[in-house]
Amino acid sequence: AWDYTGIDIQEGRNVDIVAVNPYLFPIDHNYYDVVISGQVLEHVRKPWIWIEELYRVLKIGGQICVIAPSQGEQHNTPDYWRLFPSGMKVLLESAGFKNITVKRNDNDPWKDTIGIATK
Repeated sequence: AWDYTGIDIQEGRNVDIVAVNPYLFPIDHNYYDVVISGQVLEHVRKPWIWIEELYRVLKIGGQICVIAPSQGEQHNTPDYWRLFPSGMKVLLESAGFKNITVKRNDNDPWKDTIGIATK
């Protein structure tokens, strides 16, 4: 059986935890087997700190998948970043992730960059 926790900075559908501080979740260390972040990174002011928090809550051997646009117009304020594959790789490496695979979806209007890695 799958169990998931929806985390956002504001209340909404499928939001279980409202993250008052997006750089420190009220979650134990090494808690999740998988962390999926879709279309979030571009809205985080300090993604280099945020990615370390995702690393902290992921179990050793756990998998992370981060999806973020590499282009496109500003949307849903705040909107800070566009991330190319090389930037995604550096971000994941800097947090300590291993076995990193990064690809870009050139068929998508936002040309999403997708990073998958292991803790």
